[in-house]
Amino acid sequence: MSNQKRNNRRILRELRKAKADLAALISYEQECSSLLDDYSIEWNRDFSLISQKFNKKQEQQKSSELQKDFFESQKIKPPEEVENSQSPDWVKKAFRKLALKTHPDKTIKESNSEDLLNAYSKANAAIEAEDYDTFREICEEFDIKIDLDPKVELEINLQRQKNVKDKIKKIETSLPWIWGESYGDLVSRKRILLAIFPHYGISTTDEKLVEEI
Repeated sequence: MSNQKRNNRRILRELRKAKADLAALISYEQECSSLLDDYSIEWNRDFSLISQKFNKKQEQQKSSELQKDFFESQKIKPPEEVENSQSPDWVKKAFRKLALKTHPDKTIKESNSEDLLNAYSKANAAIEAEDYDTFREICEEFDIKIDLDPKVELEINLQRQKNVKDKIKKIETSLPWIWGESYGDLVSRKRILLAIFPHYGISTTDEKLVEEI
């Protein structure tokens, strides 16, 4: 077996593993995102009750002001903007083909125009987020073939894994998440409250009062 063939098989083997790892990461990130919604509701409810105990008027400041919005909505780009973007050539070529089948100007009279617009919007968002795996899945739905070198695909996959890991890290270091995960741990919750009180205009060093709450 030639070295080239051996190397190609190694890359394909790593690519298969990378795809499985990415799928697992995406699934976990989605679960965390859903749980964060619940934790955010719990945090806002709990802190509202806690702040009332101090007879302080809570400032008009939401928890989102203490942390970044991790999942910003993506701006939909017209085809020419994608064409002039820094996206890889294979993405631009595939998007041109996809736009012919899904762009609103070309599908407005189609019975399923709403579904096509949705696909077009998702493709835009995926490109904007450099989520090329999702973009490729959309292309596959419309039978758009993408000739992508396995080595390049592996690099894209590994970068995507890094992006998903960063999202997970931001979730797991957000205030609502830390609060939700510390349920039943009174020591940790007291520490959290004493740390964030100043951000809400509450000044207290009375740890006993915090413990009672």
